[in-house]
Amino acid sequence: DYEVRMDQSIIIQDSLNVIISNILMGIILISLLTIVLINVRIAFIIALGIPTSFVMGAIYFYFTGYSINVNSLIGVLIAIGIIVDDAIVVSENIQQYIEKGFAPKEAAFLGTKEMAKPVTIASITTLFSFIPLLMLSGTLGEIIRLIPIAFSALIIASLIESFVFLPIHATHTLSKESKTLSWEKMNHLYAKSLAYLI
Repeated sequence: DYEVRMDQSIIIQDSLNVIISNILMGIILISLLTIVLINVRIAFIIALGIPTSFVMGAIYFYFTGYSINVNSLIGVLIAIGIIVDDAIVVSENIQQYIEKGFAPKEAAFLGTKEMAKPVTIASITTLFSFIPLLMLSGTLGEIIRLIPIAFSALIIASLIESFVFLPIHATHTLSKESKTLSWEKMNHLYAKSLAYLI
């Protein structure tokens, strides 16, 4: 006979559920915001890119032997915003080229090529801010280690997704008819405010 006095798995399961629900809520809110602020087609491409990056990150974890736990999912949660940023910048630039009259295939190539350098540099600088966490020693270092590893894996996966898979999706999804929301009034107001402040 045996009796369970303390079941830590319930606490761990609850923590995992909270983080997973936060990730899902983040994806839903990001999709809704991009539908309202940009357009439906770009929102679809961005929403498609998030699970693609997650799958690539999970494949990396599988082959390197790291486990998916509370710490690694915290890294995933932090990385969601940056994954979306990359996808928004690239997809919106492709849309701009389509609106200028380029064929979708050519627009996907030119739009991605133009954004490759700034998006890569932005991602690398963000990675460098998390890498020092790997240098922590002792028990704390062992606990925190998975956060920067998961974060880095997803950022690299996001770059691959933005420069390889996203242009393919954009070629078949974006069109001249699906124009982005006009920010002309907001830009004018911003320009006036900036001119006044300077």
